[in-house]
Amino acid sequence: MCSSDLAWVEQPLKVSKHGLGAVHGCEAHYLDELDRPFEPRPAVVRGTVAHKAVELSVHLPGSSPGRLVDAAVERLGAGNDWAGQWLTEADEFDRAEVRASACDSVTKFVESFPPLRTGWRPVTESRLTWEAHDGKVRLNGKVDLTVGGADGLRAGKVIIDLKTGRPSPGHHEDLRFYALLDRKS
Repeated sequence: MCSSDLAWVEQPLKVSKHGLGAVHGCEAHYLDELDRPFEPRPAVVRGTVAHKAVELSVHLPGSSPGRLVDAAVERLGAGNDWAGQWLTEADEFDRAEVRASACDSVTKFVESFPPLRTGWRPVTESRLTWEAHDGKVRLNGKVDLTVGGADGLRAGKVIIDLKTGRPSPGHHEDLRFYALLDRKS
């Protein structure tokens, strides 16, 4: 494909990890989901809270998982996005369930992951974008955690995509997508 093939495109084609995984998983399901509004479920909120708590753990080493989760809930609840709205409107029992499962995930992360030294250059929630065909195609992603850095053609960076749900074969594809974006950014 060349840029002239995309001359008719007015808005850039935006490609994300989620969109690629969804359309390659089941195109009919992907199209069906496009017509429905996003409705957060407790499991999705738990993942969002756990991700925020892990992000905080990298920059506040030594904090307890419960303290990190409470700080994540507080910060996310103060926001005006879907997670903040859910945390504000949910009853105390739903919030307690989300907190409990997020604490479990964060505890497992803290117990199984080595403390990150600043010399390893840890970066959390790093946004990556690559544009192709004169900006007609835009690939976007947000990497949960990177450690290290490239050294010429030597791969010295580790890209980590945190998961709080069940393992999926698509998770490997997610990392390939991030590696492409990191290489091109």
